[in-house]
Amino acid sequence: MVTLVGFGIAIHQIRATKTASEQAKEVAEGVRNQILQMNAVRGLDAAIKAFEIIRKLHRAESWDALPELYTSLKHELIAIKVRTPNMSDAHRTQLQNAIQQISNMEKQVEGTIGGGSTPEVDRMNNVVSRQMDRLGQVIVELQIAIERPRQ
Repeated sequence: MVTLVGFGIAIHQIRATKTASEQAKEVAEGVRNQILQMNAVRGLDAAIKAFEIIRKLHRAESWDALPELYTSLKHELIAIKVRTPNMSDAHRTQLQNAIQQISNMEKQVEGTIGGGSTPEVDRMNNVVSRQMDRLGQVIVELQIAIERPRQ
């Protein structure tokens, strides 16, 4: 009888340990996701700053300085998209749109460097401004998602 009671207690403790382990895993995954989202927010903030520099370089028509910056910005946005697995499809689409817009501007500037016509700075900067606004919105939404689990 004592053995059966002891065995029952042991099974109960094993189940309790398993439940606690599963809960700890869920908490760890939540913390991991929050960290990834915080990193995405930092990266997007840096991307917006890079867009501000790009806008200034467009105004100054510093075409030779732009391709490297475009490439760096595209790589950063791609990295954010890949490193943030819990990012919504809408946010991923926004990042992909920004990457595509950068590629389009890069083609225009490369053409200019190669002797082609000068791009329309106002149109390019309108695109940059829209992308900055959209990335800013993604930042706010990610910040809200980061805060939500704490509430």
